[in-house]
Amino acid sequence: MGTYCIGRAQPFSYPPTWQLRSSAVQPTPRRWWRSACSTCRRLGAPAAAAGRQGSEAGGGGSTSSSSESYSKGIDGRSGSGSGGGKGTSGRSSSQAKLESILAGAGLDPAELQRHHPLAYTLLTVPLARVLAEVHADRLARAAAEERSLRLDPAQLMARICFLAYDVGLTADHIRARYRQYTRSLYFDLDGAQQLLAWLRSQQVTNNQLQIATLSNHQLWSFDVGSAQRCKQHVQECLGLTDTQWAEALTSQRGGLAGRPEVVDGVIAWLEAEPLGFSRAEVAQLWRSNPQLFGTPAATLHNNLQRLLSRCPLSKQQLRSFMRGNSNLLWLDCAGLLAKLDSLVAELPGLEARLDRLLVLGGSVLSLETEALLGKTSSLLQYGFSKNELSKMILKTPMILVCSLDSKLQPMLATLEGKLGSRQAVVAAASKAPDLLVTALDTIRDNFRALQQLGLSEIEVQQLAARQPKLLAFRMGSAEFQGTLRYSDTVLGRTARQMLLQYPSYLTSSLRRIDYKVSFMEHKGDTHYKATLTFIKDADEKFCQRYGYSLAEFEAWEAQWLRSERAREYGLDKAREPSIGKLQAARQKGSKARVAARRKQRLAGADSKESAA
Repeated sequence: MGTYCIGRAQPFSYPPTWQLRSSAVQPTPRRWWRSACSTCRRLGAPAAAAGRQGSEAGGGGSTSSSSESYSKGIDGRSGSGSGGGKGTSGRSSSQAKLESILAGAGLDPAELQRHHPLAYTLLTVPLARVLAEVHADRLARAAAEERSLRLDPAQLMARICFLAYDVGLTADHIRARYRQYTRSLYFDLDGAQQLLAWLRSQQVTNNQLQIATLSNHQLWSFDVGSAQRCKQHVQECLGLTDTQWAEALTSQRGGLAGRPEVVDGVIAWLEAEPLGFSRAEVAQLWRSNPQLFGTPAATLHNNLQRLLSRCPLSKQQLRSFMRGNSNLLWLDCAGLLAKLDSLVAELPGLEARLDRLLVLGGSVLSLETEALLGKTSSLLQYGFSKNELSKMILKTPMILVCSLDSKLQPMLATLEGKLGSRQAVVAAASKAPDLLVTALDTIRDNFRALQQLGLSEIEVQQLAARQPKLLAFRMGSAEFQGTLRYSDTVLGRTARQMLLQYPSYLTSSLRRIDYKVSFMEHKGDTHYKATLTFIKDADEKFCQRYGYSLAEFEAWEAQWLRSERAREYGLDKAREPSIGKLQAARQKGSKARVAARRKQRLAGADSKESAA
């Protein structure tokens, strides 16, 4: 079991233990194991029961700390160590299951234990499954390429244990990371330990380490000396704090991207015309998109020029593009232009506003051409015209980012079931494209809320035809319910009246509505009881309509914020950003959302592994 013959490649045999320790390619982590043993001796036996529960019943979950993990791993699996025996039937059953998993993949448990006894002791059933799957995949790949394995199974096991116990990844995370990048386990273990110690000394949290490991598959291959120089140089140039640098580490390549000379070139390019960013703006760009500074300025410049030759942008658009979608500049430029041409060939209406697609919908162009065309083809087949779909995409580019199977098709089916026909869905979505990217649960909750308010099926369909944008609002939220209550108590219109007769006014900000109503009351007027047309008026038109002084109206805010009604409805809080600012914030925060989704995945345990 110690020899693996792969195709016509040379047979691979385990080298003697001393060769594993001194291998120049992947040395054995002697100091790591000594530290682990020391930790376990300090913690002792009291953690044995908890360790068993953590390593087997909850094997998919992440470890809370290295010391606790080592304690759980060793005390919980003492029967598999070189110096312990099986104390309970539970341990024996678990050990037999682990050995069965390893043997099923052609691995010899005795060989693994002999070459890395403590790593084998830390191995849980979920981690053993990962080891078996990865080993089988590596054997198949090596056979197809007629080559030998780079890492022997014992070394592979040690790296899996490092990611599980030192970094805190679950078995699912390690498996997914390997599937996304098969070379993610090829790193020097001693170098990774040194990098880990340094990162923790830089106040990088455990959660940030886990997110960084998932987003940057080469993180643990970085040289600690290069990482130190990179961090120091970036902080000197851009005035970043340790906390800001640690936050950027969670993006792809993150704070470790870019040699000093490359960073200097990119900073100079960003500060020059036509971009003209200030040094403070450059620092903000680095925080939101540090990968940009790992690409040579000449490459960025050439790719941008090719992109602008296809789709000219104004200076303002260009700066917005760099803030939100500069990741397109290190993609294959020829492939990106071909993708644009393919989209325009499918939807000619996009040609006139490609600038908007680049500025607001850059994430769309990060997807594969086949996936994009598959979504457009499906929507066209559903009943949208090419002109309608072009306008929808330019207004809400996220339509093409949503999954066809898990989002768009279920949404269309749900809307069709409530609105009665495909034609009604097409009409509603054409007027309010945000419907297609709204959470499916929100749409379903809204239909239930309308039913509870007494609207019949026909009345719901009439509402959707008249003001489909309302269906994308969270009608059950405190804010929307507050608007309905305000309409009833202040404006004298019931919720049913507002939904059926004045639905467009429900999309307006309650803050602006009450500001105008409050000023009318201050002037002794009750115009709002006779008509609601003032709600849509701009400030100038509102004052002109009723003969008010614009200066006096604008100066009313301080007194209005202190009013009892403003406090009752929570209108005295900070002003919400406009739609334009929200869209800009959406683009700037795209990387943060990706990191948040990774963080959410980190919080979930491996339910399949736990059940097993």
